[in-house]
Amino acid sequence: MVQAAAVRCSQCQQPIVSGEGFVSFKIPGKETYQFFHCRFRARDCWEGHLKKDG
Repeated sequence: MVQAAAVRCSQCQQPIVSGEGFVSFKIPGKETYQFFHCRFRARDCWEGHLKKDG
């Protein structure tokens, strides 16, 4: 039996469940990706990540 890998948000560390909106991007020079909740409303994890870096 194969178990699905859990994907966690890089901002809040909560799991991203099936059907929930998220964004992901590959880290340049590495083989890893970062995932963020993206709920299309203010104060989502992706928006918080962008504000922190900018």
